[in-house]
Amino acid sequence: MSAHDWHTEKAAWFAAFASHLTDGDPGAGFHLIQANGIRGIAKDIEETAFPSEEWINFLVQQHKGIGYILKNQRKKPTGTTIVDQWYLKPSMRLQLESPAEQLYGNISLEMHRKKDAITRIKCQSTYYVDQHFKTVRPFEEWMGVIFGNESFNL
Repeated sequence: MSAHDWHTEKAAWFAAFASHLTDGDPGAGFHLIQANGIRGIAKDIEETAFPSEEWINFLVQQHKGIGYILKNQRKKPTGTTIVDQWYLKPSMRLQLESPAEQLYGNISLEMHRKKDAITRIKCQSTYYVDQHFKTVRPFEEWMGVIFGNESFNL
């Protein structure tokens, strides 16, 4: 996939997600994840030529660029599916003051594969709500980071 196609694909995902999120329905194969202390998105993949490595590398680099460090990376077989996982946390430098900075929370990225075909990509944040941590940054801002669009605004 050329750089132009990659940026076009990323822009198309961003537009589809943003247009549906404002209605409370992410649509376009996206799933919102919302629970107490957990938030995120997942995207079911139907295209066979999905640029999985480019997307995951992009997501990891976007998070590293704002102060995250990669803490863990692993492959987890679950039946016929292999789940590649990346776990990122805010840099310890950001947690030296009290209350500690948590940015968007602890980030888990997942890529689900069946027979080498990507079936799902998931980006999830877990965060704390107590006196030891600053308030987690807004979900909409995090989506701007994920999609490489700092001007993301609902």
